[in-house]
Amino acid sequence: MAQNGLKLDRMTIDKFYVLVSSFFLTALLIFAMACSQGSIAQVQENDVVATTEATTEATTEATTEATTEATVRTLRIAVPSALLSEVSKNILLEEIFLHKLYVGLSRIEPSGRLRPEMIMTLPSKENEGISPDGLTYTFLLKRDLKWSDGEPVTAQQILETLISYDAVKENTVGLLEIFNDLDLEQSTVLDDRTLVLKLRESSPEFLTLSALLPFLPVRSGSLDEATYFLSNGPFKINSWENSKVTLVPNDQWSDQIGNIATHEIQELEFVGYNSLTDATESFFKGEVDVVNLTASQLSSDFQIPSDGEVSKKARHVTYGVFVNSESMSFSKTESRKALALGLNKQKLLDVLSAEIQAGHSPANSWIPEGIRGSNNSAGWALSESKELATDYWARGRNPGGVGIELLYSLEDSLHVELAVELKKLWEQSLPLQINLRPEKPEEYFADLKTGHYQLAIGGWQADYPDAANWLHPFATDSDENFLSFADDKYDSFLQSADMANNRDERFSEYTKAHNYLIEQGVIIPILHPVSLALVRSEFSAAVNTMFDFQGKWTFD
Repeated sequence: MAQNGLKLDRMTIDKFYVLVSSFFLTALLIFAMACSQGSIAQVQENDVVATTEATTEATTEATTEATTEATVRTLRIAVPSALLSEVSKNILLEEIFLHKLYVGLSRIEPSGRLRPEMIMTLPSKENEGISPDGLTYTFLLKRDLKWSDGEPVTAQQILETLISYDAVKENTVGLLEIFNDLDLEQSTVLDDRTLVLKLRESSPEFLTLSALLPFLPVRSGSLDEATYFLSNGPFKINSWENSKVTLVPNDQWSDQIGNIATHEIQELEFVGYNSLTDATESFFKGEVDVVNLTASQLSSDFQIPSDGEVSKKARHVTYGVFVNSESMSFSKTESRKALALGLNKQKLLDVLSAEIQAGHSPANSWIPEGIRGSNNSAGWALSESKELATDYWARGRNPGGVGIELLYSLEDSLHVELAVELKKLWEQSLPLQINLRPEKPEEYFADLKTGHYQLAIGGWQADYPDAANWLHPFATDSDENFLSFADDKYDSFLQSADMANNRDERFSEYTKAHNYLIEQGVIIPILHPVSLALVRSEFSAAVNTMFDFQGKWTFD
């Protein structure tokens, strides 16, 4: 589940998404070693298309042929050389790479919406794909699903992958706790197309997990690279050299939504470089099309070439201010809302350091962009409000000149900058004296968790992209509810969402819960960290649709 804290922009593999199982990784490594020995066929040279002037006599003088080389639309991505090391093959642990080769039962779109991928439709209580008690999920695979070699993808292969994953979970760090709810002994396949999964406890967010790594099927069989490393996703590996991996489209895969095939990317190349300098020099020469950046790299006299642009994508992290509703000064909703009124996040970001500006975007939604349920309407209304914050403060029956403590971590540069600027803004707009309270990380975490604060700067991330992870922690009976927030109306929204018959109903209730949380003023979203990439302009749409870097693959 979600966690709060100091270094939440550190998107490590073991905290953000599920790791591949040892069975899955072993299969990949077997293939990788074989590839490095040249066992996979290399890219064939482009066909030469010959055109000739029509002649009426076959035996006349020789004709002049005009030849043109067919153009292959190749997207070339610079990655640290260590990812392509012949020894480690660390790229096999990267979701960016694996989701080009494999698809799960469902797919999470860039908008955050979950779509069927290998299945006919998303199970719901309405279509009887989810049992009334929420413990049984029935997935019906599409007809004619095939591996890249033309063999069928079966429900049994998906179940076997989950079983192999389950076998190593006790010894594997970072596995999602919710997979402990899977009762694989009771799960079964009814036929090649029907997978029935049993849960020990109802988990409405379980469908979101069906798009993640444990649900990417692995072809079982002999330890032959031709058997194991077969793709069921949009691309397949065509060649692997020590410094470059080349993927080409998998012609057995059907792009049901059209958001990959429409970009007509005929080849993906992951090219290794030792440094950012080497990678950007290659970008200027036209040798690569995408280079990931850090905020510090972008803010230090970085030159963007005329045919390039910087792509920004909000990561699944939110920074903001937590307001302790048990504090006497903030026991009234009006007092809490006074802090958010007129607090324009873009203007706040504009006065922070260049590095923070480069690596963040303003936030009015507690749930980050790219996760269904994200909604900035309530936050935006407060941020842009022209109502007087002092009026709301007075309605909260608070006297003027009150001293308020703002807790933050003294070892987090973002916390430090935000604390200084928020103090200025609030003392200008409200009859308050903000007393800064910097603490060492261990003290900060302890005080935040126990509710020993009035205001606190903090952040939040989750193990997987589902709105429940940003909302359920603040239910009245949640052990994680460090806001001391207890509200029957908020709880009822969450309960309705969990009992919903389908995902549209579920997220309609989550949107209500999210907006209510913001309107109650217990959380003030401020910033989302962003992933940055230098992208050749002609590929910006393709990169935006096909990739969600989430801060990976930078040359730190």
